[in-house]
Amino acid sequence: AKDLKVLLLEIMQIFGGAGESQLNQVSYDRLFARLKEADDVSLQTLIQVAEHDDMVALVKLGEADEQLQQKLFQNMSDNNRKIFQEDAAYRFKDAVPPDQVSIAILRLTQVCETLRDEGRADI
Repeated sequence: AKDLKVLLLEIMQIFGGAGESQLNQVSYDRLFARLKEADDVSLQTLIQVAEHDDMVALVKLGEADEQLQQKLFQNMSDNNRKIFQEDAAYRFKDAVPPDQVSIAILRLTQVCETLRDEGRADI
């Protein structure tokens, strides 16, 4: 079911699906709220398990949210923080393209759900 959601989103993007920006905003707000409320161990687990590209997009998307940035970075090693920041600055100089936002938010949300279902994290 999770893979089908990603596939459906990709199909919608290819064919210019309606409602994508609304989906993005709701998903974006919900994920950010969940991450800000998560405990440190859960965030560390997410950082280890999530795809690197999705975390880079999250770092870039969260630049304007100081609370989220602080929470993410305090749960990363100095080396990881530096890598994510440099990758975000290099790959997304202006902003994360909308299609990548949708996919990253969806995949990160799915990882959070899976970790919660497995009892490995409370996000």
